Amino acid sequence: MTERIFDIAVIGGGAAGLIAAGFAAEKGAETVLLERGASLGRKLLITGGGRCNITNNEPDIKRLAEVFGREGRFLYSAFSSFSPADTLKFFGDLGVKCVTEDAGRVFPDTDDAKTVLAALTTFVRFNGVKIWTDAEVRRLEIKDGLITGIVLENNIIRAKRVIVATGGLSYPATGSKGDGYKWAEKCGHSLAPLRPVLTPVKLKERWIADLEGLSLRDVSISAYSGKKTAEERGDLLFTKDGMTGPAVYNISRSISGQEHGMRLLLDMFPDESREELDKRLGELFAANDKKMMKTVLGSVLPPKMLAVVMKLSALDGEIHGAKVSKAHRKVLVGMLKELETVIDSFHDFNKATVTAGGVNLKEVDPKTMRSKIIDNLYFAGEILNLDAPTGGYNLQMCWSTGALAGKAAATDSRLETR
Repeated sequence: MTERIFDIAVIGGGAAGLIAAGFAAEKGAETVLLERGASLGRKLLITGGGRCNITNNEPDIKRLAEVFGREGRFLYSAFSSFSPADTLKFFGDLGVKCVTEDAGRVFPDTDDAKTVLAALTTFVRFNGVKIWTDAEVRRLEIKDGLITGIVLENNIIRAKRVIVATGGLSYPATGSKGDGYKWAEKCGHSLAPLRPVLTPVKLKERWIADLEGLSLRDVSISAYSGKKTAEERGDLLFTKDGMTGPAVYNISRSISGQEHGMRLLLDMFPDESREELDKRLGELFAANDKKMMKTVLGSVLPPKMLAVVMKLSALDGEIHGAKVSKAHRKVLVGMLKELETVIDSFHDFNKATVTAGGVNLKEVDPKTMRSKIIDNLYFAGEILNLDAPTGGYNLQMCWSTGALAGKAAATDSRLETR
């Protein structure tokens, strides 16, 4: 067993690990980055549908933190030290041009996550980080409140400080096996319950298969269990057995784990009240009094949705607009404003974008990302009990906590005499 000595060892070659290692080395620390897989940033390559939603261009740190819910205050220091503006400058300096789209979402102008990964890899290599791939950590050696060794198959790493940035359990095919949680517990840390979020939903209705491939822009979905428990607005895409997309992902954060049997109501016209939509339909049928109902509705609904609405409403789509009554319109408005489905389940970690839960934030110093239990241990990224909706927020959390952990670990002089 060969021993290697470094100032800092970063475990995990994803977004948080890459930026932590790069900044640690930039500060002069001899740094090694350990990645269990054959290549770096595999999950990063599939974020944002392969486009990589780098960040959200939200300038207000308080509002940015609030997106993460009650745990968001933990991020004030991290976001203040490495904000979305800093992220844009960081990637800009590395040659990545970015564009801001709706709701503040930022993407590379190449629309390709490979651009982002290439820039990060250049950053860590330029600063002299030793990159070890196929370097699976078997266990951590702990003695007297310190990590004294990182045991690999044929090597033991001795490092003054260790940054764990192993990600969560989501997309295990990219290497996210959850080992970091096991190590955190061995070090004495507690975990908030782990659950998959930002994940597609399976629905019970068979007619959902008829909508497969249909994409809807800017719709609203509401979850009901006796009363409304959650509501989200955004785009969605129908699959063969359910729905996916930002609106679905975001509502999963609120109800995953308790969703079975809940009703989901889809509002395809969220900017119009029932009365306004009824008036518009009435005017539309009156103006097209000689056309069939289904033909007129085809001007406001895509073909697949039109077929499902006509089937579920049990209305005669061949009656002319002149014969469409107020009662007919009431049924149609109900379908368009509250198309009802029943949840079977959300998909598990295999399709979840993010893991909710993780290392208890009360046990981590928010100003440095250092463990309050193990003096030379730091955490960064998804392993922490932090998650947010879609829109670039989760990656910004990785950049911010990773940068803070890397810089803090490299400049921490407390351990030099231990």
